[in-house]
Amino acid sequence: MNVLQAIQYIIQGWNEVTADTIKNCWNHVKILSDAIPRDNDENDDSNIDSELNRAIEALHLSDMMQVKEFLTIPEEDVIYEFLNISEFEDMFKSGTTDHPDEVDDISSNNS
Repeated sequence: MNVLQAIQYIIQGWNEVTADTIKNCWNHVKILSDAIPRDNDENDDSNIDSELNRAIEALHLSDMMQVKEFLTIPEEDVIYEFLNISEFEDMFKSGTTDHPDEVDDISSNNS
């Protein structure tokens, strides 16, 4: 058996796993409370957050974190910023960048 065959067997096996099988696994480990509806298709994020928080609280973790706090990363709030035309022109005219992730190739080669 080579790697490709192994991957094909894994894919075939995964495709044979039903949603009921996965639900039964969660029921078997008893992590979720019986009070939490398992077939609920609600799209209300606040209700889902509350349910997850109750399930996490049931684990009695020492450094528990709320779901919203875990999922909200402040650095990811800024997706992009708009520059006005003059700022955009200045960025290319000056040829320098204020972005810390961008390293100047000339200065790194001199070291």
